[in-house]
Amino acid sequence: MTGQKKLVILTIAVVLILLYMFSVNCSKKKNTENYNVVLIVADALRSDVLGCYGGDASTPNIDRLAKSGVLFENAYSTAPSTLPSAVAMFSGNYSGSYGRINKESRRNKKRNQIAFYVNDNETLLAEVLKDRSYDVLLELENQIAGLSNNLQGFSIFRKNLSRKNKAGINLVENTTGIRSYHPGRKGESGSNPFYNRMYTFLHYLLTVPREQNFFVMKWIMDPHGPYNPIEKFKKRITIDPTILPRDESFYTGGIKAIYSLFRKNMVSNTEIEYIKSLYIAEVESVDERIGYIIKALKHRGLLDNTIIVFTSDHGELFGEHGLLGHGQIHCEELLHVPLIFAGPGIPKSKREKNVISNLDLMPTLKDLLGIEYDNDMMGKSYSALFSGGKIPDRILFFNEAANIIEKKDKSTLLMDGYKLVVTKMKSSLSYELFNLTSDPSELKNVSMENQTVLKKMLKEFIEVKKEIDLRLKKNINQIDKKVNFDEKWLKAKKELETLGYL
Repeated sequence: MTGQKKLVILTIAVVLILLYMFSVNCSKKKNTENYNVVLIVADALRSDVLGCYGGDASTPNIDRLAKSGVLFENAYSTAPSTLPSAVAMFSGNYSGSYGRINKESRRNKKRNQIAFYVNDNETLLAEVLKDRSYDVLLELENQIAGLSNNLQGFSIFRKNLSRKNKAGINLVENTTGIRSYHPGRKGESGSNPFYNRMYTFLHYLLTVPREQNFFVMKWIMDPHGPYNPIEKFKKRITIDPTILPRDESFYTGGIKAIYSLFRKNMVSNTEIEYIKSLYIAEVESVDERIGYIIKALKHRGLLDNTIIVFTSDHGELFGEHGLLGHGQIHCEELLHVPLIFAGPGIPKSKREKNVISNLDLMPTLKDLLGIEYDNDMMGKSYSALFSGGKIPDRILFFNEAANIIEKKDKSTLLMDGYKLVVTKMKSSLSYELFNLTSDPSELKNVSMENQTVLKKMLKEFIEVKKEIDLRLKKNINQIDKKVNFDEKWLKAKKELETLGYL
């Protein structure tokens, strides 16, 4: 064989190999872009009550989801309340980047109340997927999560499942096992209306054309207070409510009245235990609803093509740090949230120890779906962890402790196993430093004996605050002058008052 022929054969071989590699890469990209996403957020769900996180709640469906995917042991929200947390979760930027403060008089005391506004000109993942012909739909049980213009691209489900649609209701019930919860029928759900709202979501999963890609989100209000679980889970509670000093309706009616007495040391440990038992019963009912979603996807044969993400916006307190509920401080019980990924391209039965933030959720989904678009997010993708890669632990920042800015303004940094809490009061600053490795309950301030760590974290803290402040100024300058903030804020304020935040 002549040298010229060898060269021709070698050239042809190289071209064929390159063509093959190109076709494989294109095929992979196409398949990746055609993945579906089901995002499930359970409101106020602290991670340590779930079975797969070592908790007391019976959560077989969530546990199985964890075994079929990746459980993040050290996932964090960005704030201990819904409003700022949801802004960061869906924009990929800290809520302080979008803050707008309104002053008003309330009970003869001036208070600064904060609302957020994500600019219309900012491109969010949901918008990009919608432009690529995805169904981008949501079922939002807590309206506060969407009051900051942070759900751009999402639409509510086009068709609500009417009680007149007997065929649709039968399809949902016969396929998933849900019973006696549908609109217009009183049944086992008791006073909890949120089971009824599962029907439209489940019906969509059971009827969406197989060729139609979707990114759907179900925000489940439970186990957010009031803790009033349905009877099938409530009857599992071992504490007899008749031994308690107050009527059972007091404990199921809402956290506000309980907290008022708790601050006066008028609530016993048994009562707190009963309240937490009600909460755990609601967590178990959330698990049942997640089971319905998984059954619907399995029935349609969509599990192999659908990324399921399960998380929460924040946790809940039951006497820890002398507090009940959420929104007050940046403690682990409120910031540490569950996070589970399962689906195509996700390893099975893996527990990931990397420290990550829900700020990073949209950048990560963006990578998993193979979507490219211009958006300068503060969040960073951790998708490399699903393919054997490594990333450094995140330096996490927590702002806006609640939906109201009081005279005390707290911001927090988590870094290298330490948590730095910076409190600003008028013109003065104070610091608290906790070693989470040796003091996970955050009981001892070690700032005085760890000056080197304190200085290092303060330097990082200042850098993060600078970036947030720069983004805030930029976003304010870009806001459309036609936006009616008063109307938007009044709507947000009404929702906050309904849930007892104001």
